[in-house]
Amino acid sequence: MKKITENQQIKQEKKSRRKSSECYVIPWEDGEAFMLSETYFQNMFEHFGKVKKHIYSFFEDLQGNELKVGLRGKDMDGKFKLTIHLSEAHIAIACSCNKSVKDICKHAFYGVLDRIRYNDSLFKQLYSSEIITLDEKFYPMFRFEVDDYYVYHYGHKPKFIAREGYGRVFNYGNKAECYSEKISFFPSSKLGEVKEKDLLLGIPIHHGYNMPLLLPFLAKKNKDGTKYVNFERSYIFDLNHSFLDIDAEEEMLQSICHHMLRIDLLNKDTLINLNYDVELLDTKGYIDAVKRRLLLRLWKKIIPVLNKYPIIVFNVWRSRREHVKPTHGIYEIPNFSLQEIALRFLLIENNGCLQLKLEIYLEGKLVDEPQFMSDRFSFFLKDSHNYILVQQAHDEEMIQRFRECDFCLTVLPNDVEQFMDNILFPLAERYPLSYEPKNSYLNFALKGKLKIISKVVCFCIREQHLYIEPQIVYGNSLVANPVYDGSIAFRIEKETLLIYDRDKVVECDYRNLLLSLHSSFAEQADSGILSIPLSFVRKTTWLAETIARLQGDQVKLKGIENLKGLPFLPHEMDWTMVINKDGDTLNVDLNVQFNKQVIDLELLQAAIQKEREMLMLPDGSVGHFPRKLQHKLRPILSVGKIKKNKVHLSAKHFTAIRSFANKINDKQLHEQLKLQRKKLQAFDKIQPIAKPEQVKAILRPYQEIGFSWMGFLHEFGWGGILADDMGLGKTLQVLTLLEYSYELDSTAPASLIVLPNSLLFNWQQEASKFVPHRMVRVHHGTNRSITEISAANGELLLTTYGTLMADIEVFRKYHFSYLILDESQAIKNPQSKRFECVQTVRSDYRLALTGTPIENGISDIFAQLDFVNPGFLGTYGQFKRNFPGIADGSASLETKESLQQLIAPFMLRRTKAQVAKDLPEKTEMVLYCEMLPEQRKLYEQYRKRFRSELEDKMEERKDQATMFVLEALMRLRQICNSPALIPDKDYSNLSAKLEEIREHIIEKTQGHKLLIFSSFTKMLALVGEELKSMNVDYAYLDGKTSGDYRQQAVSRFQEEDDCRVFLISLRAGGTGLNLTAADYVYILDPWWNPAAEAQAIDRCYRIGQDKHVMAYRMVCKDSIEERIIAMQNNKKALAESLVQADSSVLKSLNREQLLKLFE
Repeated sequence: MKKITENQQIKQEKKSRRKSSECYVIPWEDGEAFMLSETYFQNMFEHFGKVKKHIYSFFEDLQGNELKVGLRGKDMDGKFKLTIHLSEAHIAIACSCNKSVKDICKHAFYGVLDRIRYNDSLFKQLYSSEIITLDEKFYPMFRFEVDDYYVYHYGHKPKFIAREGYGRVFNYGNKAECYSEKISFFPSSKLGEVKEKDLLLGIPIHHGYNMPLLLPFLAKKNKDGTKYVNFERSYIFDLNHSFLDIDAEEEMLQSICHHMLRIDLLNKDTLINLNYDVELLDTKGYIDAVKRRLLLRLWKKIIPVLNKYPIIVFNVWRSRREHVKPTHGIYEIPNFSLQEIALRFLLIENNGCLQLKLEIYLEGKLVDEPQFMSDRFSFFLKDSHNYILVQQAHDEEMIQRFRECDFCLTVLPNDVEQFMDNILFPLAERYPLSYEPKNSYLNFALKGKLKIISKVVCFCIREQHLYIEPQIVYGNSLVANPVYDGSIAFRIEKETLLIYDRDKVVECDYRNLLLSLHSSFAEQADSGILSIPLSFVRKTTWLAETIARLQGDQVKLKGIENLKGLPFLPHEMDWTMVINKDGDTLNVDLNVQFNKQVIDLELLQAAIQKEREMLMLPDGSVGHFPRKLQHKLRPILSVGKIKKNKVHLSAKHFTAIRSFANKINDKQLHEQLKLQRKKLQAFDKIQPIAKPEQVKAILRPYQEIGFSWMGFLHEFGWGGILADDMGLGKTLQVLTLLEYSYELDSTAPASLIVLPNSLLFNWQQEASKFVPHRMVRVHHGTNRSITEISAANGELLLTTYGTLMADIEVFRKYHFSYLILDESQAIKNPQSKRFECVQTVRSDYRLALTGTPIENGISDIFAQLDFVNPGFLGTYGQFKRNFPGIADGSASLETKESLQQLIAPFMLRRTKAQVAKDLPEKTEMVLYCEMLPEQRKLYEQYRKRFRSELEDKMEERKDQATMFVLEALMRLRQICNSPALIPDKDYSNLSAKLEEIREHIIEKTQGHKLLIFSSFTKMLALVGEELKSMNVDYAYLDGKTSGDYRQQAVSRFQEEDDCRVFLISLRAGGTGLNLTAADYVYILDPWWNPAAEAQAIDRCYRIGQDKHVMAYRMVCKDSIEERIIAMQNNKKALAESLVQADSSVLKSLNREQLLKLFE
């Protein structure tokens, strides 16, 4: 139906009579969309009077914005129908009676009146902007329950119901429905008990528990949900009891509860079965110490997840051990944490006696009056409402013993000698101790720091374990255990107690070395002696590697004679190598022996991957694979295919064999390698390839090098990654290369360039500027052919990643000269469909362009290198095995260097800082963005409406039209940023600019600082939310920022390295700021006045700036922003008047120019 404008309505009113079948337009009441009250409607048509006619109406159907209304009444049923059209501006009514009337017929009047009598905003429920934006051909697919009681009386949206032939349209519904579009298959009913109460964990304080055990309980909350009631006894004592409806974490906690209970029940017999030392088990207190140590290990594991569940601590007296349960109201629910608890001892003299005091430090602060969970154990230090776990069993034992004496032990003169032997000396070895001397009968002497003589390890074998006892031997025959924290040593000489300071720096380094020898050693530290099962030692190279590390740290080894029969003396490696070439394959013949045992190369490959120098040989002995030789062989064994004692490599891997040039038998290969190596080594000094004359640009020196490097790759048929910083002209370098390649072979097929949507226009512009004679075609958009590609020899074809994936079957039919990926980090995931698609496109040469070759980790480079040189690094699994740690960032320096050696010829990266001397001081660019589909739909909806209304207003008064244009342009600019900026609308945050700026933030904040300007503070807020989600620190400034805070924000951005981004409103930050810490500037929403934008850019481009400044104006393609940029560039008069206000600029435009803005 043709849309009726208000202008046409005015013309209608001038006619004396009209046909009721023609739409009559009624504006909404008071301009409020979809408001139509009974009073307003009756006043508009007073000539019908107040007399009620017996005409009733009902809604029949709704398609798009067209509503069909049936009529009832005397002689009315099925006779006539109303057609109602809804828009945000008005309602249009027509009746099928086709009578000649002044405005509307009585059927329309009473029919509409009957509908709005009880609901002024009824039509608001019937209008769906979501469906209106669809193509009209889809309207008939939807069906609604429009004549629903709840729609009419309660303002509900009409329910979507099935339409014959279409059923129900997926993904369309409303809150009034109980319809689910998600399919679920429910499992069969569970067998067993389902817990109906909450699962709680509790620690009983009870005479039957001398250690803190965690027990599970079930309970319900009271009616107001403030307390737990109706506790049951712990079901853990019932071995047949279990629940099936607990999650994995609850099951883990329940398992630990069982384990704690088993530890508490340990006795001598069970410990003997677990291979504990029988002699020690007879020692008083040893079994209890074992149980405490095991229990502490469990507590350490569960503390991090414990606060997710309510943990109750409760006292109970008379119950039996297995019957304990919390009592209603008599319990606490604290928090649990792991913090640093340290013990120190203080030795003082007081009233002629010695006193030894225990001090407890929490996170380095002295705890004045320590409190604990229970009198029976000291596992948990209480700090307000928190319980902090004491993490060493020996610490817990010391605290418990000293709590019994109020943390102070007083020693009478007659007992000093015994006290020193039994208490002081053992404690001083394990714990820090300080001494405050006074004038007394006691003879003490402070002697200063001891000198270390040697570091020692003593080996012994006992109970199927290898024991390692570490020592530090000081002068004066003093020996200390470096695993302990003791800080002083004692020596008695001529009835004088000599006090020495230990060298804790050396001891700590030695301790760290010892604990790093095996993952289990850290948990054994409190015992002072480390142990490892012999079964493990016999099957691995651990002992040989450990001895090598200890010897490398100048540690003396004692008890080596006890190690007879264990693999710890490694054989040295004998090897030979011969290299030949067979076509495009390099054959490396590598023969390796240890003590005349020939070793498979797979064993060497595994050793390199695990970065181990020791090999377990077939006869059970150990071989030594030197680290230096591993480093040289890694490139060959990492990427080559191993067959018996030979390694086969692609000729592209020539860098892998350059360390073995003297092993090459093939003279031609030797000379070729020599030539290639010479070119690479002197690459930055070689004469550039002559730039093709057809290229309309002057290359900067670094661009000449980049072009020549790609020419070098072209010569050998290799692919490469050009990874220059953004803004250094990668596009120009590639266009120059393409022109060069077509000069070499003018009959070469077209070249395919794949890029993100936002770069399509940039490439078109750059190509038309630098190689205007070269035909550039675009395969993208709804009008493209889906059966063939139109690109002749020598032409450039642009497409997007999305289009390539959609049309991959078409692209596979063609063969291209160059296949080039821009922003190639888009294929960084080798498991992705996108990577799979680009790999199947055929071409003679391949290139990848990226400013961020590595976003998440070094492994990002695999997919891009595998694209440019397929198979170069093997499969992704082989890559991760051959270069261990690369995927998670934990690779060793040797691994990184080996990978670098392989990829260096095929990757070129220059940063702005490296080529600063070749750059202009400031570069400004337009960054084009393609609106998201839903964003584009909304933009077009607003644009069409504004243009239609503007045509009407232009016929009235131009000054009113100008004000309307200002508001309309404001709304369109907001949609270009994000529909969420539109006031009083609940539009989603669909923003191409936010997606684009997010990528720039990820790329640039690693080594640069950014200024981001916008005219809209709400847009800055959206960017701020993105920054928070990315954990990027930023400063903020708008017109409401106070002077003091303004200066603080500036200082923080200028001086704090963590503050990487500054969000600034264009008007508030245009002047008076000096932000030279930034070197990237983004204008999110360019406007009429580039002078204001220039001022914003100059916030960082001013005296004191020592970096090249890159400024980007972000513009949505095919939008009001692009039209304004075009007008600025094309109209000199307008450009010279840009300092005017927005309205003044608009006044200088004629009718056609104003309307053109909304095309």
